[in-house]
Amino acid sequence: MQTRIDIKKPCPENWETMKIGLHSRFCDSCKKNVIDFTNKDRKEILEYLLTNRTERVCGRIYRSQLDLSSTDFLVTIQALARQHKNTNLSFYLLTVGTMILASCNNTTDPKRLTKIDTTIINSDTTNRQEAKNVESKDTIGKCVKNHNHLPPVIPDEILLGDVALLPYPDKEPYQYVDIMPEFKGGIDSLTSFIKQNLEYPEWERENKIEGKVFVNFVVNKNGKITDPKILRSVQGSKNFDKEVIRVINNMPDWTPGQQDGKNVDVQFNLPIHFKQ
Repeated sequence: MQTRIDIKKPCPENWETMKIGLHSRFCDSCKKNVIDFTNKDRKEILEYLLTNRTERVCGRIYRSQLDLSSTDFLVTIQALARQHKNTNLSFYLLTVGTMILASCNNTTDPKRLTKIDTTIINSDTTNRQEAKNVESKDTIGKCVKNHNHLPPVIPDEILLGDVALLPYPDKEPYQYVDIMPEFKGGIDSLTSFIKQNLEYPEWERENKIEGKVFVNFVVNKNGKITDPKILRSVQGSKNFDKEVIRVINNMPDWTPGQQDGKNVDVQFNLPIHFKQ
């Protein structure tokens, strides 16, 4: 999972000669506002870039601010998910957050949920409100520990130019696009579908096995679900993966994602939580 922002071609323009604005300066050369990120922390930078991910963002930034960890992304995703529930941004955050969590080496503790995780509630329908009320601060699996505040930025070389977040792959299926695919009705409807259709396998129930399965699938340009694959399983489980694949294959059509105004095939990642 790439978690680095970058300025591929630094701009030679002089910041000091640009017209001063409130949070930016106007560059006469490219006719754009240049955002000053040098006085922002990592969470503020990522929040701006994620929220404005479909736009070309020209910025002024310290070189050290370009280096971001998975924790930086997860902390920011956690905060944004609460603010933008049932918007297209929430689907983008869900797939990015799931990819990062699935790549963690540590097994996720099923009792510690994030706001991203509670998007996909476990198969026990009586626990939905309980899951929503779980304290999410600093509980993104075991990937985040003691990150109430992101680490400070040490001033160094300042760069100007287009600040790229997660570059699009060269060909389909894409991972991140201008408009992400959506389950019709939004995140709440996706949650409801999972809850109504996911069955807790009897063998795992009897052996008290719980956990999250991370699944990847493609929403094609017609909104059809194809090629579901398990990214990470639950240790000791025999049937969770098969049940997740069954549910994914039975999903109704989604609203397809778009890149440059055209429907495209997009990969989507989902955590599905089994909890008794």
